[in-house]
Amino acid sequence: LGAITIAFLSLHLGSLLADNYTKFTIADLAIPWHSAWKPTAVAWGVMAAYCVVVVQATSLVRTRIPRKIWRATHYASFPAFALALLHAATAGTDTANRAYVIIAILLATITVALILVRVVATRTPTPPPPPASRTGPSGGARPGTSTRPRQPVGR
Repeated sequence: LGAITIAFLSLHLGSLLADNYTKFTIADLAIPWHSAWKPTAVAWGVMAAYCVVVVQATSLVRTRIPRKIWRATHYASFPAFALALLHAATAGTDTANRAYVIIAILLATITVALILVRVVATRTPTPPPPPASRTGPSGGARPGTSTRPRQPVGR
């Protein structure tokens, strides 16, 4: 999923560089508020892109970094989504299209609902495991154990 996201992000940036209407430069697409065309709207997209790149980069080196760092960095996916949504709503050329608005609202609602489910699921405490029994999987005593109470040593 991350590789596909990076591929589409690259396609998006490449098409903006090739577009003659806005005449973006690499600096416009890499530095927030550098663009003369809708600077704040473009800045939302630049910051979303940075979040996506950081998440993907840490995913590629996941086995070589501590899990806590990977997890903390992966939470950048949430602001990346919000920033990309803001970018699309403020810089997009189809924002007046009714189909675009319906799809954007539907996708945003589904994503926010899934995020809430995820947050609630991670905050719900898991019950402790049952105490270990002295019996094996077949219900009988484990080899080398007895079901009789122990007698004190020396009696």
